[in-house]
Amino acid sequence: MTLSDLHKAITTQQQAVRLIPDGHHHKPECLNDLGISFLRRYGALGDIVDLDEAITFQQRAEAGHPHKPANLNNLGISFLRWSERLGNIVDINQAIAAQQEAVRLTPDGHPHKPIFLNNLAKLFRRRSERLDDVADFDEAIAAQQQAVSLISDGYCNKTGYLHDLGFSLHRRFEDLGNIADLDEAIAVQQKAARLASDGHTDKPACLNSLAVFPFRRFDHASDIARSQRCDQGSGRGYPP
Repeated sequence: MTLSDLHKAITTQQQAVRLIPDGHHHKPECLNDLGISFLRRYGALGDIVDLDEAITFQQRAEAGHPHKPANLNNLGISFLRWSERLGNIVDINQAIAAQQEAVRLTPDGHPHKPIFLNNLAKLFRRRSERLDDVADFDEAIAAQQQAVSLISDGYCNKTGYLHDLGFSLHRRFEDLGNIADLDEAIAVQQKAARLASDGHTDKPACLNSLAVFPFRRFDHASDIARSQRCDQGSGRGYPP
């Protein structure tokens, strides 16, 4: 779709929204589609007015729609873009609230639930980076773990979900030093590499992680051993 096509689509969608009465069952869908179009144009042109319009129409679409979780997911993405533009933590909070509601309303067997959980994890990581909040990073990992648990091993994108989870676990190990996180990161990356075909785009990254992560476990064990030798050498750890 060219930019000219997008302009025309928005004009047509705006006309449709004006003509459909508020109680009509098709109106929320039209509002959501219009919001998505504004979000796409914002991505192309960077005009914050388009982003504001996207959020306005997605909020109107949210209520009473049979696809409400998908609408909430889109709304969360728009709030995230707003936060990226203006740097307002309130917008990240609103994005998380919308995404959490999308997850809550979606049953475990629904094919979109892992996507919603993965998006929620990204939002928690973003807020954790802004506020340096370990609890948010824990929430991100919990969402990723739930997403992975809902995806069958035969699903082609499971490797990507596993790789992202392994990366998050490794990062938490680097921050907090809990060896259990590193052990789990290695196990997750091993499964990701095992499930990926040789042509899978994520397989090289998984194999690279499997080369790097065990070195970190070795370094961690060496650091502990050196610390214990130092304690013994200085007389600490012995009874008087």
